[in-house]
Amino acid sequence: MTPGPVTLAPWETLTGWAGQGQQAVERAARQLDPGQVAGPSRLPGWSRGHVLSHLARNADALVNLLTWARTGVESLMYASPADRADGIEAGAGRALPEQLADLAAAVAGWMSSRTAATAELRAEGQPDPIRLGPGDGPGDGPGDGPGSAVGSVIVRGGPQRIAGWLTGRVKDPGAKAGLAVTGELPDLPRWL
Repeated sequence: MTPGPVTLAPWETLTGWAGQGQQAVERAARQLDPGQVAGPSRLPGWSRGHVLSHLARNADALVNLLTWARTGVESLMYASPADRADGIEAGAGRALPEQLADLAAAVAGWMSSRTAATAELRAEGQPDPIRLGPGDGPGDGPGDGPGSAVGSVIVRGGPQRIAGWLTGRVKDPGAKAGLAVTGELPDLPRWL
């Protein structure tokens, strides 16, 4: 027998986890030796400076999405993929103190936006939770992993596969992406 759907933790818990993760990233960045910033990361073609710059620009981009969610006024993560790449590249070569200051400022902006969104959610009442089905994680096949239900549409698969579809990294959410779809999928907004 397949267990029923589960419910995600409350908004405050989810954003709290994100904040804890961000604090861990900032602690790790502060422990870098200044000479390590220009060194290679585990990402092909990216230095550690590229990674730090990406994290800061991504925090800025998440502010855009939270603003869009709060106001209903379209605010893409980035103006274009080229704008994203240019923003990362522009910051990649900076010295560690500049990288840390940029990351701290971007995170402060994200936290402020997150706080505003949280306050609005409390004022309006908690939104309907996202319901997830059973599954073991990213390697799950179609129908075996968590799913996200929107109206009469259910998308099932591993969380990384669902995130890939939601962020536009998977164009065909059908079997090729390892997802099972019930219902007609809505057109997702362009995030990038």
